Amino acid sequence: ISPIDQPRRQVRPVSETVPLPVTQRHEPHAAEEVDLHGLTVEEALSTIDQALNDALLARLPAVRFIHGRSGGRIRGALHRRLGEIGTVRGFRLDPRNPGVTIVKL
Repeated sequence: ISPIDQPRRQVRPVSETVPLPVTQRHEPHAAEEVDLHGLTVEEALSTIDQALNDALLARLPAVRFIHGRSGGRIRGALHRRLGEIGTVRGFRLDPRNPGVTIVKL
């Protein structure tokens, strides 16, 4: 059989013949410790919500929030917010440093 008599092979696009690489799933990045110094209460609450969301997605067992010993307004807002979130298993002040709240997830 001459090349002219051979049936034409169907050419497939590259995407059909070469398997595409599988994108790797990256674990979400989450901080185990979050410093709230210098933030307003509203900024702190936004930061707290984002940090807790990231920690839950990353399956962290706990997060430490640093509010300072004299951080009464932020500490109070943090503790109120933590009481509203059902995925928070518990929270307490760090016995070694009362300027830090430890949150169990």
